[in-house]
Amino acid sequence: MRTKSKHFSFLVAIPFFFILSINTFSQNWGMSLGASIESTVFGDFFYNKGDHYFHFGGTYQITDAKGEEKSERKSNYGLTTDGSGDKFYTIDIGYGYEIIDTLVVFIELSIGQKKYYTNYIDNRFDEGGYHLIDKEETITGIGIGGSYKINKQFMLFLSFNSVRKLGLGLRYVFNVYR
Repeated sequence: MRTKSKHFSFLVAIPFFFILSINTFSQNWGMSLGASIESTVFGDFFYNKGDHYFHFGGTYQITDAKGEEKSERKSNYGLTTDGSGDKFYTIDIGYGYEIIDTLVVFIELSIGQKKYYTNYIDNRFDEGGYHLIDKEETITGIGIGGSYKINKQFMLFLSFNSVRKLGLGLRYVFNVYR
């Protein structure tokens, strides 16, 4: 249950920061939230200066990793495997340019960490097991995308990133008086 509660906490935090940001940020700022086919959620804050958009955000992959993460197995841990997989997170920076009133194109650079794991069954752990990290590596990726302005406050975007693959999301502009 611990891993699911971490995912739940992450998803609950998104609306909290969204509401907080409305009161905190002034003109020309916004926030993006999206999901991709690699079971990721991603988001960013962006700043708009004229036709230019500057983005800073992150990506988190939701996985089926069991219970606690372990980097080494102790002799009394369970040895029965229950699948394997990988998980990653990235920090993303990007730049966008408004080519016409309703369309923004953007590029992004991602850097992060990818971990390969094996799930093990052991009822002494939450969720009935743990996951052992087999390998870790630094990953980098690049991406491109486009945003369509629905109105002054909302934009719909589609992107492709070499790490998270095809993604879809929504951008919210805090300053509706522009």
